[in-house]
Amino acid sequence: MSALTREETEVLIQEVLEVYPEKPKKDRAKHHMINDKELESSK
Repeated sequence: MSALTREETEVLIQEVLEVYPEKPKKDRAKHHMINDKELESSK
């Protein structure tokens, strides 16, 4: 299995969030992020 590109991952996250009504979608979006080891984390 190959790794997803950043763009493919963003599309996948948007597809997952589509099923939520507006308010829960906004809250759930905070918990979905791309796991990119090239970016530094603030923690």
